[in-house]
Amino acid sequence: MPAINNAGMDAGLHDGFTGCKFAIVVNVDNDRIKKDFEAVPVDEGTDTGRLVFTLKGKGVEAVIVKSLTERERQMIAGTGMQVHVGAVGTVWDAVRSYIDGRLEDRSDLNPCEGHCHG
Repeated sequence: MPAINNAGMDAGLHDGFTGCKFAIVVNVDNDRIKKDFEAVPVDEGTDTGRLVFTLKGKGVEAVIVKSLTERERQMIAGTGMQVHVGAVGTVWDAVRSYIDGRLEDRSDLNPCEGHCHG
């Protein structure tokens, strides 16, 4: 989860994906948090692709965000990671929302399925 600071599970969520100060990685298995978080520092100016591949390299399987651009969504989903949007509050709040199934799953690589207009 992109966060505004390194306060762990109490960190506030960043408004988007790119531009966060930290990415908080939480291990969830069978709807339980298995271990403490890992705060991954994000260098200022890190582009979306670099952040996506950093997270993928850490074994991240799902990205949880407040919101993100369509380009960011496609980059994340293109690596096989799930994308869940609509998180609010802190990292802890976002994890609870994810476990409870209250976030929108935007993992589909082609969400339009032939009915988009352009």
